[in-house]
Amino acid sequence: MMDTANTQMDIKILFLILCVFLFTSCASLESNIPVEKPSIPQITFQETIYDFGFAGPEQKIVHTFKFTNAGSQPLKIEKVSTDCGCTAALVSDKLIPPGGNGEIRAVLETRRFEGKQEKHVMVYSNVPETPETILTIKGTIKQYLVVVPQGVSFGKIKRGEPLKRSVRLFQLSNDRLILRRIEADNNFYKVTTSRFSEENSQGFDIDITLRPDVPLGILNDVITLHTNVKKRPRIDVMIWADVKE
Repeated sequence: MMDTANTQMDIKILFLILCVFLFTSCASLESNIPVEKPSIPQITFQETIYDFGFAGPEQKIVHTFKFTNAGSQPLKIEKVSTDCGCTAALVSDKLIPPGGNGEIRAVLETRRFEGKQEKHVMVYSNVPETPETILTIKGTIKQYLVVVPQGVSFGKIKRGEPLKRSVRLFQLSNDRLILRRIEADNNFYKVTTSRFSEENSQGFDIDITLRPDVPLGILNDVITLHTNVKKRPRIDVMIWADVKE
């Protein structure tokens, strides 16, 4: 009787193992079955928002939005339009094959604007589910010069730590910006500068490094930037730190 019971138990265990094996095999086969993608065009942009940061009232912001037809049917760009304040145009073929690329060039003339701006480009295509794609150009338009950030905080620091902070001085006119000199206490900081030039902005990067022997206590100071811009010949950058032993 004991042998018969053991045999029945072994059969049940084998049956359960077989069921588990068959279940996992079926699940594996299902996961390996390729899923057919719908036969439609699909527009995919590298980016839908472009932030130009800061610009002056005499600048022209130009940016190219690049896209790909990620679908399996030809993509057709039906129309490109904008809201008030900018222009845009398709600079590639209207018909994009699967895997093909296209470009839309947007232009924002800044002379009519001031302050924070956000403009939109509407792209209409033959994509069934999303026939309209909205692209955004945004940023802030200011006059003369702008420093970002306007002040520097090193926070609570330990004396001797090699800490560096940076500010960026933007050129906001067509006249070449000249940084004539920087007025700073050499006992507290080492200041270095370098020019930068990006897609729609240029100016100076200013690196401020605290010297290791800066005095203990609260540091409240100003670094002054002297420029060739008549309306903004000098700009003060506030410096703050709490130096501990």
